[in-house]
Amino acid sequence: MPAGAPPSPALFQPRLPLEASVREEHDGLVVSDCNRAALEALDGFPGAAQRVLALIGPAGSGKSHLARVWARRVGARTLDPATMAAGDQAPDHVPLVLEQAESFEAEALFHLFNRAEIEQQPLLLVSRTSPDQWLFALPDLRSRLLAVRMVRIREPDETVLEAMLVRAFARRGILPPPDLIPYMLRRMERSGAAVSALVDQLYEAPGEVTRRSAARLLDHLCEEETADLFD
Repeated sequence: MPAGAPPSPALFQPRLPLEASVREEHDGLVVSDCNRAALEALDGFPGAAQRVLALIGPAGSGKSHLARVWARRVGARTLDPATMAAGDQAPDHVPLVLEQAESFEAEALFHLFNRAEIEQQPLLLVSRTSPDQWLFALPDLRSRLLAVRMVRIREPDETVLEAMLVRAFARRGILPPPDLIPYMLRRMERSGAAVSALVDQLYEAPGEVTRRSAARLLDHLCEEETADLFD
């Protein structure tokens, strides 16, 4: 990382190095095959006969981003298990987004299902796992979860990972050399969480951010993974 303060946003305005066929964005999210179905489902939600939708995807896949875009569009309130436990309640007659929906108390989640049906308001469930894997013993709740329509975001493909890397470097005020991102894409774990972790570690390491410094970091991570296999 260069010495001194990061460059100001006015001096550093990176462009996404994407092919023309995938240049479209949705409120800052690059759209590709891994997330297109989820985006289309949310654009059409709620439908005439559809009040509950589950949005499923791995960490860092962009599901919370899409949920926030949808919430702004329909005027939804977002809740999570911590805010519910602290006594935060949604106002009546508004759409709801439930982050980490699998971690809500069973009674609270069942109440929110009933509320959505009675008030005819949409309910968006956001989770890393599908509703059939959620460990709720309440029979009425389980039957409702099994009937929920589900749309899944897959692990980021190369197009989305490339955009994530560009933006992660931009947030850190780093202008990567031209060969760095293609090199990282060939060697890194293909997940949104890995993007953030790698760029943060490169930022915190002494010296310039180069392909060589990235190679040292990736080699070190590979050695750690190999050592873990033989522990």
